[in-house]
Amino acid sequence: MGTNMLPPEGKAYVYNLMGPESGRHLRQIAIPGVSVDERLVRCPFLVIGASRDNTIPSKIVRKIALKYNAPFREYPDHGHMIILEPNWLDVARDTAAWLEKYGF
Repeated sequence: MGTNMLPPEGKAYVYNLMGPESGRHLRQIAIPGVSVDERLVRCPFLVIGASRDNTIPSKIVRKIALKYNAPFREYPDHGHMIILEPNWLDVARDTAAWLEKYGF
């Protein structure tokens, strides 16, 4: 489920929030992908990956950034639950700085 980089108390927190679900939805999205015409995307966006993400590997996230010619930031020692993991504030600060750059 992507909690490999959470400390035990973080895993307990996430598990308590979630209910049973099927893995089918992830498979349906991941295998065929989601079709998007990159020519129609006109807003700036930032693509963030995590080097230890076992759900959506960073190499796949990097391909998304390349497809859209978007900036890519990879965070080492982070997993899929990047904003719940230790050092999440670094990611938040970088994202806030990027948003400020574009006047958001």
